[in-house]
Amino acid sequence: MFPVRLFALALATAFFGVPHAASPAVASAPNGFSATIVSFEHSLVCDNGVLIAAYAQTYGITTIYVPVGGDDITSLLAGNPNTVKNLQAMTAVAAVYMVAGDNSWISAPTSVPATVKELAQVAAAYPQIAGVYYDIDPVHLPGWNGNGRRRVITDYLTLEKTLLTYGAPVFKAASFLADTEFAVTHTTGNPNSPTVLEKLQSPAGLSATVLAVPGGSAAAQLSNAASSIPQMTKPFSIAASTSPYNGRGYHGKSPAYLAANLNAVARSVARRNSNFTNIAVDGWTDLYNSLQSILAQPSAFTGKLATGRLVPPAGTTYLGLYEPGAPAQIQAFEKSIGRTVAYNMHFYEWTSTSDPKHPGAFPGSAEADDIAHGRIPLDAWNCGDTDANIVRGVDDSIITAQASAIKKFKGTIVLRWFREMNLNDQNNPPRTECWDPNTDLPDGYFLPQLYIEAWQHIRAIFARERVTNVVWLWCVANAHGGAAQYYPGDGQVDWVGMDDYDKTNAPTMDDVFYILANELAQFQEKPFMVTETGARAANQVTFLDTGVADLQQQFPWVRALGYLNANDPVTDQHWILTPAGLKAFRKFAKDPYMSAMAPHP
Repeated sequence: MFPVRLFALALATAFFGVPHAASPAVASAPNGFSATIVSFEHSLVCDNGVLIAAYAQTYGITTIYVPVGGDDITSLLAGNPNTVKNLQAMTAVAAVYMVAGDNSWISAPTSVPATVKELAQVAAAYPQIAGVYYDIDPVHLPGWNGNGRRRVITDYLTLEKTLLTYGAPVFKAASFLADTEFAVTHTTGNPNSPTVLEKLQSPAGLSATVLAVPGGSAAAQLSNAASSIPQMTKPFSIAASTSPYNGRGYHGKSPAYLAANLNAVARSVARRNSNFTNIAVDGWTDLYNSLQSILAQPSAFTGKLATGRLVPPAGTTYLGLYEPGAPAQIQAFEKSIGRTVAYNMHFYEWTSTSDPKHPGAFPGSAEADDIAHGRIPLDAWNCGDTDANIVRGVDDSIITAQASAIKKFKGTIVLRWFREMNLNDQNNPPRTECWDPNTDLPDGYFLPQLYIEAWQHIRAIFARERVTNVVWLWCVANAHGGAAQYYPGDGQVDWVGMDDYDKTNAPTMDDVFYILANELAQFQEKPFMVTETGARAANQVTFLDTGVADLQQQFPWVRALGYLNANDPVTDQHWILTPAGLKAFRKFAKDPYMSAMAPHP
């Protein structure tokens, strides 16, 4: 249902600048390595900078390599406050290097890729960034193993010179990935010609290399690196893999095993080559499947629960629900579980009719029933026009009418305008009328800055109309990376929320929420809710039976959770509770931890 962009993220102990001569007797690292190269599922600066900084600080990492992709480039150059905050969190504890590279660049070796030019702009705008690391490996091109290898090698080395020449005035340092195959591959058909590894290190502008060495033990890595180590003429790090996918690394090994083997590698390599700097753990998959298989992520919880409007008492959490149909439907459901839910979800379009002068069809009898039964009405107000038009005031009459309708309502409403804005225009339901190809991002995605300005414009109209009975919920989806860059700002948001479901056969709340909840933990100054969730029929009992423990132990900053007891016709996902699921839900709902109810005036 949701497009996920995978970007690599890397952290490493610094080795750039002046050449480093390692002692023949390298001191053992506590965990066997002093550098890591990992990736996050969403892995953009704005989502993970705070988490990365905490990880680096906890494990003594002094340099961070972070890929800066399209969204981050746009966001940083626009000065997006949240992306800048995440970048600053990293630069406050470590030297930060940008990761770039695409093997397709080799096909145009004399051209400077547009991404590199954009990264140069980022480096100029943020002088605290220490340099660039090029993750390019021609071994993975089809031509490498065929008749085109010589051409691939020539083009690759030409590209290296192009990048280093262009980057010399703008990037403080530049390094390249090195493959062990480079050491046994000559640049020409003459066996006496330099190897690709030797040629790679020859330009003066190259600061260092990261030598990727496969193997899940010291013996295997040393054997695989045997031909490369004597050829390393510049500072280099050895990367050890923790990826779960290639079966040739340390994934899932114990900390003791890891430390023993990687320290053995480090000592052996240091005796053979004084240019060796350190061991780097390389996952090239998401953090939660690679690095965390060997070292736990520091807790994302600050230890302090947020305060604010409608926040439940400590030790309790709101339980919400979406039950399709008239108020009688939710009343019947509540009777079946033996309690009233804390909040009730409703979904509305931008306007109630085709006439743009009419407000949406809320609040109405459904919200009145909520207040009468002690529930909080939680109204999702979908987008209906482009953010650019909202900012220009085209829809002010619609917004004013909706503000007036809510103001007249006798009760407080939690309002989440344009939920899941980090999805593209084909979601919730298809929102093609909201996306503008002239002002938004490609592929149906929405420009964060315009979204933020539109949010602020709507809030300003509500403030002008003196609407005081609205609690503003900003709610994202577990989807396209960069959700945090859409954050409108602390002064604009009362609650932070996310929608996340068991879409990949994840049986527990910890499995489902882990990635996005941790990425959004940077907003813990605001009360946080899992606004919508649901589990597949086969997982419902486990999902709910372990839910309270997961919320208490893994996500203590989550103060509300809502179950969507419905099916998704767009994606054909099914969350409706089975008889066994309903029984588990009844038990979950009656746990004291889920007992919070909001006070109503």
